[in-house]
Amino acid sequence: MQKPLILEAIRGAQARNAAAFDVTRQDVIGGVLEAIAMARAAGDPGTMLTGLRDLSRMMGFNEPEAVRAVVVDTASAAYVAKFAAMSDAQLIAVVQGGSALS
Repeated sequence: MQKPLILEAIRGAQARNAAAFDVTRQDVIGGVLEAIAMARAAGDPGTMLTGLRDLSRMMGFNEPEAVRAVVVDTASAAYVAKFAAMSDAQLIAVVQGGSALS
């Protein structure tokens, strides 16, 4: 899904489908929002959650977040080795302002 030719073919097919059915992204999002409002009015939390899940996918909210951290003291091999040995959870704690270095 990252090869330019494949992505171009997918986007082309999506554009042709949108034109053939006269549907825009705004139309689809509006329909999902309307369905969520109807589910809320009917007191149907399961359907509301399904709509919200679909909406979050369409809006790109489910994409993983990339966090980049720069190690300032690159002269110290032992210091860099400590970071290399850390788990993802420990690294995230450091990036968020905590300290996992002891």
